[in-house]
Amino acid sequence: MQIEFEGLRDAWAHRPEFEKGTMMGFPCMRRKGNFFASLEKDTGNLILKLPRADVDAMVADGRGLAFAPAGRTFKEWVAIPSEDFERWEPLLEEAWAFAGTFAAKVKKPKKPKKPKKPKK
Repeated sequence: MQIEFEGLRDAWAHRPEFEKGTMMGFPCMRRKGNFFASLEKDTGNLILKLPRADVDAMVADGRGLAFAPAGRTFKEWVAIPSEDFERWEPLLEEAWAFAGTFAAKVKKPKKPKKPKKPKK
């Protein structure tokens, strides 16, 4: 599924406000700096940020799985199994629209590195 996700990221690269990145070590997609999609490497599941009510409904009726890395459930994130690849693109559009409702994240400037202490 890594190949399919990379293909989707490449296909979305032309969109204004789109950025590639990583989240918790997973490849991800961002809009205005806000994460909206990622790929869970171990399972190949597509991870999407959607409104909590949508996530709750999808998990309740079996259209999605709760995303709970390290046992902590992320309430606005849902996992879409790799077997449901045909659903990925329409759901990515929904996640893209949801990410557009958030203010742009401003990147913090990197702190300058402290000079190394001279060796004695």
